[in-house]
Amino acid sequence: VGCRGLGCPRHTSARRARNGRCVDNVSAGPRSVHDTGSGFALLKLDFIITALFVGGAERCLTRVAIGCAESGDDVRVLSVGSLPGGDQTVLIDRLGEAGIDVESIGADRATAFPRALKSIRRWLDRRDAEICQTFLYHANVLGGLASPSRPTTRFVGGLRVAERRGLRVPIERYAIGRL
Repeated sequence: VGCRGLGCPRHTSARRARNGRCVDNVSAGPRSVHDTGSGFALLKLDFIITALFVGGAERCLTRVAIGCAESGDDVRVLSVGSLPGGDQTVLIDRLGEAGIDVESIGADRATAFPRALKSIRRWLDRRDAEICQTFLYHANVLGGLASPSRPTTRFVGGLRVAERRGLRVPIERYAIGRL
């Protein structure tokens, strides 16, 4: 028998139900949501993006990540490609100022794909995030392939630009379907 929400004996003043349901007994497995004292449960959120150069999807990730961090969520960001330098560091600087950990795998070539997948799995294994959102093609594909290794994490992918050339569409559709 699963938890009945607020009446659960596990819910004390230090742990509360989220949306009237126990977050420890959901079908996806154990969760690690914790209470802020304000009545809202914090989430551990991971964001994976192909690269963090200044662009539309990158700005969206930055806004969402900073907004979540300002709300008290525990946020971190992973760039599949190398982090930019020079005047392209604006978004990385904003994330850092918001206290968000930004890391890079440095996988800038197709030959780095196996290493990138292994690195993403290791990065995801470092903590149990409740949600992982991927941005852009390469992050969507790698996130889709890494997602079965994290059964307690909910994965979300977004198609921002659908390029209809070669195998890109069926590969991304397959990967997003696994999220």
